[in-house]
Amino acid sequence: MTISRTEKEKILMKCSINFVRETSGGDDISFLFTNFHTEQTYKHKFVDFVIPFMEEIDKEINEMKPLVNARECFVVEEFLKNV
Repeated sequence: MTISRTEKEKILMKCSINFVRETSGGDDISFLFTNFHTEQTYKHKFVDFVIPFMEEIDKEINEMKPLVNARECFVVEEFLKNV
């Protein structure tokens, strides 16, 4: 199952008996839910965990973008002064 907000912002949820960790390209965060977790927890609780977590990460990234851009401008200006 894939949960997707945009083409670049999505997660892939797979069910596997023999779990092998593999990257789907550019992954920075991964979770491992074992059969123990699925037997002890309802599926909607997983969704209730994942969705707010992704929203919080998205919020933090969006808050950091202007700071990174401002830092980038400062660094470029300082570099050009020294050239």
